[in-house]
Amino acid sequence: MSLSSDGWSYPLSWHARRGLVPLHVQISEFIRGEIEAGRLQPGSRLPPEKRIADQFGVSLAPVRQALLSLVAEGYLERRQGDGTFVRDPKVHEWISMLSGFTEAHEAELGKPELEVVSARVEPVKRPLGKLVLSGPKVFVLLRVARTTGTPVAILAAHLDPQRFPGIEKLDFRGRSLYRTLEDSYETTVTRAVSTLELVRATREHTQLMETSPGSFVLRITSTTYADVEPIEFTEITYRPDGFRFHWESIRAFPNQIRPVLELAALGS
Repeated sequence: MSLSSDGWSYPLSWHARRGLVPLHVQISEFIRGEIEAGRLQPGSRLPPEKRIADQFGVSLAPVRQALLSLVAEGYLERRQGDGTFVRDPKVHEWISMLSGFTEAHEAELGKPELEVVSARVEPVKRPLGKLVLSGPKVFVLLRVARTTGTPVAILAAHLDPQRFPGIEKLDFRGRSLYRTLEDSYETTVTRAVSTLELVRATREHTQLMETSPGSFVLRITSTTYADVEPIEFTEITYRPDGFRFHWESIRAFPNQIRPVLELAALGS
């Protein structure tokens, strides 16, 4: 292994494995290994494709394909006119929605910053999952989650303002929504039913998460329950280049597989 002046580590005696493993897969495996081992740090710039091809003794095509696959996996990012860089590590998200965003990510990221964009009662404009409201208005708590200053998710919680009177007057800066429901309203979230989908970024997503217009984002919509009562409808929108999701399926009844959707890192 050799380390060049720009921090790019490459093998002195790298040889393509003969057999069924394509060259671009072998190259992407090597670069991925350097990133995961910490020898290529987040923010490091890779050499031009031609130089990488020369170092590996291959043509440009497999190098380009390897880099594109690593961009798609979230290990690298391309910056127009500037080159290819190692991305910040992805957050590994266990799909489970019974603890808040801050608590779920604190061990891995340090305490994420939740910026309150708005907290207000407003007219209902569309169906909100299984949430049943007592009147024509809904309380909406809109926040942006940031890690190391970068916006990674938008959290929009919808609750019945008559079920939780005065909630719009509370200051949610540095305050967990679910802990507030427990402490102030004696209500504990016990279950969530959720849907994960890939959608086009809206103008609001573009502004709040600094994404490109028309790009795709990951959205999880959930109805959360206190026992059998639906108390919240929430939408969490993620930058797909910042998260890798994990989930587990369990056999709850004979001949039936039920995915565990207890969105632990997605709540409030």
